[in-house]
Amino acid sequence: MFSVSSAYEVASNLREELRGNTGSSRGAERDSRTWKRTWALKIKAKLKHFVWRVYKGWIAVNSALNKRGIKVDEQSKRCGEGLEKIEHVSFHCRKSILIWKMSSVQWDGIQHLTESFPDWWDKLREARASEDFTARLEISVYTLWQIWKSRNSWLFEEKETEPLLIAQRALNEWNEFKPVHPQTNVPTQSISSEEGTQGWRCPESGMVRINVSSFRGASNGGTGIGLVMRHENGGLVLAKPSLLEATQSSLSAELESIRMGLQEAQGRGLKKVEMQIDEMNIVMWLQRQIRPIAEVMAIVDDI
Repeated sequence: MFSVSSAYEVASNLREELRGNTGSSRGAERDSRTWKRTWALKIKAKLKHFVWRVYKGWIAVNSALNKRGIKVDEQSKRCGEGLEKIEHVSFHCRKSILIWKMSSVQWDGIQHLTESFPDWWDKLREARASEDFTARLEISVYTLWQIWKSRNSWLFEEKETEPLLIAQRALNEWNEFKPVHPQTNVPTQSISSEEGTQGWRCPESGMVRINVSSFRGASNGGTGIGLVMRHENGGLVLAKPSLLEATQSSLSAELESIRMGLQEAQGRGLKKVEMQIDEMNIVMWLQRQIRPIAEVMAIVDDI
């Protein structure tokens, strides 16, 4: 819980670091600049503290606990695919990847910086801040917070939540904190670095873009699918999760999510729709370039 004393503690820690690290003035200046820019964000105070603790490596992930002398298995218990560092929890765990995919914001242009949270955060904070960019940055903080909360719910309460719902909670929490604002369109164009890195772009005029996803281990023990639909300005049109009746393969589930997306578009009378599909085999099946495997043939024919 946020309090004046907790704010004082963080500020005091920062001052002590700035005074004590005489041999690393550049790092101290970087910390001071990051703290000021983070505190300037129009987000909940507890989230400013959360981001700062993540930035400084003070979050109690397994790797950090080991560094503090608390012997725990550093392997990620949630996915078993890497060491549980804060970067893994925030960006690289399978669940986190799906949450970001279903999020209202994308940062593809700096994906290479996600191995180091301080580098990633500094890059965002140093970018030219427009009103739309600031909104996306704020939503990113709420997304990181919801990812962390979902990790703790899974670890300590054995509760699992679908990625799309987690992404939607982040957007809702951001909107609730800005009650005086009208509904804000959040463009999903990625930032451009000085080197010219360019990421995800908004669809062309009049086009609606649909991102789909599937995930195993849904609340019913089966397979979940979801979609996010955005219009040409990047604003959210629809975010919808759905649970399949039985466990399906990743390819079948992906096709089911595509079918659901197209049905939603048709039901809304949308004429210009762009579907983003990551799996090349699915693209080739739908374009009738290669014959689909028997398991998914009926779904492909229906699409």
